[in-house]
Amino acid sequence: MKEDFCVVYRLVEQERFRNIDAVNGVAVGPNNFYSISDKSISKCHKLTGRTMSRFIDFNNKIDKLNDGLILYDRLICVGMKDNSNYLFYFNTDTLELIGKRKLKLQSELKWIDIRDGLWWGSSSDKFYLFDGEWNVKNTWEYPYIVSRLIKNNGGIIGGTFGPNKYVYVTGGKRSEIYVLQVPRDQKGLRYKWTISTTDNGQGTNLIPKVPKSKYKFTNHSGIAGRGITFDGHYLYGVNPISKQVVKMSLMMDYTY
Repeated sequence: MKEDFCVVYRLVEQERFRNIDAVNGVAVGPNNFYSISDKSISKCHKLTGRTMSRFIDFNNKIDKLNDGLILYDRLICVGMKDNSNYLFYFNTDTLELIGKRKLKLQSELKWIDIRDGLWWGSSSDKFYLFDGEWNVKNTWEYPYIVSRLIKNNGGIIGGTFGPNKYVYVTGGKRSEIYVLQVPRDQKGLRYKWTISTTDNGQGTNLIPKVPKSKYKFTNHSGIAGRGITFDGHYLYGVNPISKQVVKMSLMMDYTY
């Protein structure tokens, strides 16, 4: 006779780094991380958190930066200017703004990521696949179990691909990370799990009637509704209240 068991996923905090730009999101490279706020970016040493350089938009070329990622020697941020979506390209060494690209998407793009050579991204309520010219190739609604929770809480704000090619997204005012799967046929997003990101909370699998194998998720990071990114097995996020970049590892335990 098989015993009931619970698979417990824990985000174990490793380090915190205080930084003035730890507001909207964070991008992580081999040796540095980049904390992102509306109109400024800090390049910080990955081990010590020391600020090495900073970009500030004194010339009003950007209205708002939402999130970003590192690709080779470029920091690519998604943001807004004159009510249009833009990709802003920065040199990772100097943080010089070296280019920008206007996107045709009408809804504000909150985050982007690249996986298997394809570009993906999200607005507050839709998930997109882009072609090589940044035209929308496919669009998905978020699963109902997620959309009903974030509908009146600011929508989806941050996201990233992570382990097992799952998509991890954060929603507005809710202190949770939703784990989703993009099926091979790309016909729809499938909800998998929820991880709580409150200091005292505990999230559970929102799918009802889960027999035998139950899932619970705990985390004490305090990262709520902001950009997140994986660097190997570590998840980075920002706590905009304390203005800290939080580094965590995703652990799995079995309890009976």
